[in-house]
Amino acid sequence: MIMRRIHDIREARLSVFDIGLLFDASRSVRETGGDASAWRRRLAVLLNELCFAPKVAVMELTCTTHEGTRACLERVAPVQIVDFGVEAERQGAFYDRLVWGGLTDPSLSRVHELWGSSFTVLRRDLVARSHWQQSALYNGAFLDHGCGDFLLSVSMLHDHRLASVIVLWRSRDQAAFKPRERSLVALLHHQIKKDVTWAEAAPPPALSPRLRAILARLDSGASEKEVAVDLGISTHTVHGYVKELRRRYGAHSRAQLIALARQRSPALKLATDVPLQPNNHAASRLVPIAERAR
Repeated sequence: MIMRRIHDIREARLSVFDIGLLFDASRSVRETGGDASAWRRRLAVLLNELCFAPKVAVMELTCTTHEGTRACLERVAPVQIVDFGVEAERQGAFYDRLVWGGLTDPSLSRVHELWGSSFTVLRRDLVARSHWQQSALYNGAFLDHGCGDFLLSVSMLHDHRLASVIVLWRSRDQAAFKPRERSLVALLHHQIKKDVTWAEAAPPPALSPRLRAILARLDSGASEKEVAVDLGISTHTVHGYVKELRRRYGAHSRAQLIALARQRSPALKLATDVPLQPNNHAASRLVPIAERAR
């Protein structure tokens, strides 16, 4: 139980009210049962409420090595991602620049030293305010997405070769995160690690022959235009299929889609063994993604 980490609670000077919030939050996540997406969504919403964080990401990353180096962080790949407050139309750029770019940014080099252990840190634990506000990351990606401060929590799942990662962001008109939020997130993350069931990796989604063929061609380096010419369909239709593939794999960019597909679909390249026959009328019969989701 959370109370077993009484030393952390005393060190953080959490109030009785805060401890009650932690118990309620932990119970709320447990009540979602074994639904992985459900507990991640619940956790993201709870962290938004507990820590006044407009943007929250709850994710698991593959960890082929636990060495704390920039090269290691450049090789991690997302397995599951659920977020709160991240604009859907900007998710690709948000994760590419703030998360993957942030983890390897020179201004946050201390993350490279900590990687391989479980830790929860404030931005000010990693870089002083003056250096942070002069950094290219703060004045570039963070500015573009309206973020000013962040809190990072990592829990290594060595048995599963995964890293459970939680990131919270605050806007520029908010105060920086404080030790209270760091302790709340650390204690809750520790409890979640014990309460939920972790899988080696999410199973690959079931794909139609058309989706498998397109994914295999993307994996081989083909552009959407080249895939369209190869299959005899429009580029617009291919783009719709790629969006559907990203949705099914939970990817926010083409690079993440390919990384996840290679990890979770080892038989991916078999889709190219029997090429689909070109179909110039496929575009007219394709049901829009939005309509299929209804």
